[in-house]
Amino acid sequence: LACAGVLLLVLTEHLLFIVNNYMVDLLALPLVLEALRLALFYDESEHKRRDLLCAALLLGASMGLKLTNAAVALPVLAVFAVRILSRRPDARTAGLVLLAGFLFFVPLLPHAIYIYAETGSPVFPLYNNLVKSPLWPPITPYDGRWGPRGWTETLLWPLAGAWRAERLSELGVYSGRIALAVLSAALCLLLPRVAARARLVALVVLLGSLLWALTSGYVRYALFCEVLGGVLTVYLSRYLFERAAGWPRALKFTAAALPLCLLFAQCTLAARYVSQTEWSKRPTVFDDSEAYRRELRWAWRDRDLMEFQTVEARALLGRVEAWVVSDVKTNGIEVLLRPGVPMLAVNNLEYFDQRQSRVRFAEALERLRGRRVYSLSLTEDLDSSLAFLERRRLTVGEVTPVLVSFYSARTRLHMQLIELGLPNKRERPQRTADAPELTEAVGPLDDDAYEAGLSVADAPARLRAGEQATIRVAVKNLSDFVWPARGQKDGKYFINVADSWLDGVDESLVNNLDGRSTLPRDLWPGESLEVPLRIKAPAVPGEYLLEIDLVQEGVTFFKAKGSQYPRYRVRVE
Repeated sequence: LACAGVLLLVLTEHLLFIVNNYMVDLLALPLVLEALRLALFYDESEHKRRDLLCAALLLGASMGLKLTNAAVALPVLAVFAVRILSRRPDARTAGLVLLAGFLFFVPLLPHAIYIYAETGSPVFPLYNNLVKSPLWPPITPYDGRWGPRGWTETLLWPLAGAWRAERLSELGVYSGRIALAVLSAALCLLLPRVAARARLVALVVLLGSLLWALTSGYVRYALFCEVLGGVLTVYLSRYLFERAAGWPRALKFTAAALPLCLLFAQCTLAARYVSQTEWSKRPTVFDDSEAYRRELRWAWRDRDLMEFQTVEARALLGRVEAWVVSDVKTNGIEVLLRPGVPMLAVNNLEYFDQRQSRVRFAEALERLRGRRVYSLSLTEDLDSSLAFLERRRLTVGEVTPVLVSFYSARTRLHMQLIELGLPNKRERPQRTADAPELTEAVGPLDDDAYEAGLSVADAPARLRAGEQATIRVAVKNLSDFVWPARGQKDGKYFINVADSWLDGVDESLVNNLDGRSTLPRDLWPGESLEVPLRIKAPAVPGEYLLEIDLVQEGVTFFKAKGSQYPRYRVRVE
């Protein structure tokens, strides 16, 4: 019976979906649950010092696995705070708390120190709008596909998310355990004579679900609250049974069975989803039990992926002395096939938006010179991989089909092994006497071409609301590429001088569609010219920032690729 109860607690589809998939999200779950157990029984413990220090390490380890676990670690820390502060802590307790705080950060420090030394941010690439590593754009980790939108929906997301399954995960299914958890937690706080530990668990669920909604709202990061929701639902059933001791037998059992029926219904729906699908869309054991039986013969023997390949494939893959990752689905396969060779990735476009990142990539690429460099792509993703490689000016040699057996004679991946040549060092072009004054851009510039020097000698300090003025912008091409002065007939690919107005207090964008001025001629590397730009002050008086930049129409502003841009404070009256 106890085992059946535990099964009910963990029977949520997304917890089972991530087995053998996103295991890092599952690994933290027992760590945080054990830390919560230590917090709940802290007052009765005969080893308070040990329990607090152990819990600190467990919570730190959970965050070391993934920073999103902060949403569940903080509520557990709150339980410890309640337990410790209720006893009027003395100096010895304060020292113990400081030691626990140090141990909490110990599992986080190795990666944080390493990644800070490499990138300038201890949480790279997350929250770069706050930490500002020079190797990543100043963007937030928010993904608009998932989670709540707006403050009202955020507050209601633990309940409303059950009806927005398409925004909880890519799979678009949900049995509603979070909603059940929040309702059970609310009842545990509102009903009289609920056990103190149950109230604390309820607080953890409510605080954890709110932090989850604030940080992501993505269901894979809510497993902790889902499991605790099952615990509270079972507790409510017992609570109702005991509180209804004087009721008629049928009514008492009905009241006690109601929470369990809801939990069982949710588990039934979860089991149905698990039987129908999973993250990798592989057939489940219910669909193809014979295949699972055959695969068991590889248990304890699937340590080296290369051993599963044919003699021809081993010889082909054995040539690889360095990998360039060009497909988001193949980096794991590449490192499993050739774990001892260096790897560079070209498929994270945000990284190459920053000039310093591109410089570091070029230096790393140069260190591969003399090695045999390859990339591996799924056959259906070959065009995308070739586009990523071309964007980094890597030359494509022989492309060879290869059938990769993935730890099985049954699971075979149709892939393409791409031989690569490294780009030669680019010489800065110089304008010749017969070079045309005007050429036409037929596509986006090279990432390294978005490097400009801009200045305004006559930037206004004051303007009237809605007033127009003409400023003179000095433009210099600091890149090693020619900037064509013309684009396509529909306006795409023109390189224009542009201005943007930003709020003078919070720097929020007011208008980036104000003035535009086209280059009068092609601008070669190192050349400068002056371009007049007509600007119009915002209609509302106040303090503003006037930002000057270049834009390749239909592609990007130069600043998004790491180019410098001047700003001038303007008072609009």
